[in-house]
Amino acid sequence: MKYRIGDVSKMLHISDQMIRYYEKNGVIHPERSGDGQYRLYSEMDVFLLFEAMKYKEWDISIPEINDMISNDYYTTLIERLGIYEKKLAEEARMRNAMLQRVARVRRKLKLSRYNVGHIAVDILPECELFFMGESQGESYDIYMMDEEMASIVYSSEYVPFFDPYVEYDGNNGTWWYLINSDLAEMLKLPEHGRHRHLEEQAVLTTFIDMGDPGEFTPDKYLPLQKYAEENGYETAGPMCGVIVGRGNEGDHFRRMMQMVLPIRTL
Repeated sequence: MKYRIGDVSKMLHISDQMIRYYEKNGVIHPERSGDGQYRLYSEMDVFLLFEAMKYKEWDISIPEINDMISNDYYTTLIERLGIYEKKLAEEARMRNAMLQRVARVRRKLKLSRYNVGHIAVDILPECELFFMGESQGESYDIYMMDEEMASIVYSSEYVPFFDPYVEYDGNNGTWWYLINSDLAEMLKLPEHGRHRHLEEQAVLTTFIDMGDPGEFTPDKYLPLQKYAEENGYETAGPMCGVIVGRGNEGDHFRRMMQMVLPIRTL
């Protein structure tokens, strides 16, 4: 049985123009009607067109399809599917990392407002720190990062996975970019410049609103230090903070930070 182009278009839900493009690239070879006015497509043309539509979605370009079918088809298709499989695995790795990251950020944002001033014992997960800069009060010198590492951290591929992290010594702060170690491993994150690895650590934690720019002082985190002293916790590191978010809420510019104070445990 022979079909006109309109029939094939309806059967395969593909436009006339795309059918002609497949034909132009040698994928299908319709006959001409007796008067030469119409293309006539056989069942084999329809089958080959269906197969070619699959190959296109497997990242094989239309101009490559005819050559693949005509020359060493099975070996070539196996090789091309292997390439595409690796590409998909890489994309899945990145998307899975992003899924985990977005879920964690969303959860922290959602809970942060309800935990302002409330202190709890928690676990700071294993993470990687990359040096950003230093501050005194709210005067920042934050462009001290290794140039090669900066090109990685600020790239579109990696920037969504980092949080600003600070270690306080009184009014002075040492700033880092923090990424959870499990995500860094999933992303196969390169390491350059000044870098530290932090093991999983028990911490006292609370959330604070840093106030408007220029208003933050160590007084904001002293209640956490005082709580540790009054309740017999032995500290195991400096007072630290992780920026949760910065933005307006109503008529208030809210700078949320999670404060963490490492403690010794059994």
